[in-house]
Amino acid sequence: MQYERPEGVTFGLAWEESPKPGDRGERGRIVWYINGKAVMKAKIPDKSRRFEEMQYILNVAMGGNVCGGALPADGTYQLVVHELKMCAEPVGGWQAFDRDWQNAREGHP
Repeated sequence: MQYERPEGVTFGLAWEESPKPGDRGERGRIVWYINGKAVMKAKIPDKSRRFEEMQYILNVAMGGNVCGGALPADGTYQLVVHELKMCAEPVGGWQAFDRDWQNAREGHP
């Protein structure tokens, strides 16, 4: 089967462990990104494990009305991970993270 690479989608997560002054009951902040755009934010709950203590799992749940209910000709989908990396700071640095935190919609971790 010949695989043709579709346009890529980049998912990102920035996790700031240290709390900001005035936060009560939370240890820090998280911002989620899709293609570099901040799409959601949440405070890290106080009793959460530290980020470096976590294990990372790539998981894709398929269901509902994926692709408008149309199946590929051979009846299968492929998930291709081109790259997975962890960085010391988010793209644009922590100043960009602060701006993204102000503009992203609130989520619930």
